[in-house]
Amino acid sequence: MKRDNTFTGEDGVLVLDFLAKLVQEFDTQEMNEGQAIRLLPEFLSGIALRQYTSVSQTAGSHHGKIAVWPEAVQWLLRSFATDEAIRQAVLALR
Repeated sequence: MKRDNTFTGEDGVLVLDFLAKLVQEFDTQEMNEGQAIRLLPEFLSGIALRQYTSVSQTAGSHHGKIAVWPEAVQWLLRSFATDEAIRQAVLALR
């Protein structure tokens, strides 16, 4: 599987494109959600990987735990596609 689609977290709005490409790649490879969540860290780097690793390692608690693919997607969107990041992207387009 290609690893050229990585997300660093430096530009939060890019998480939207990252997830679209990642899901397409996983679908092409006929991967299920269990496989997707196990492979996700291999497609993250920088701050995104550090934060994801920190949150996903809280397996003993229910607060912040990421156990399934939809939770991982939701966490990425909430963490990086913030209102401020989207606002700045819209302003940059003007």
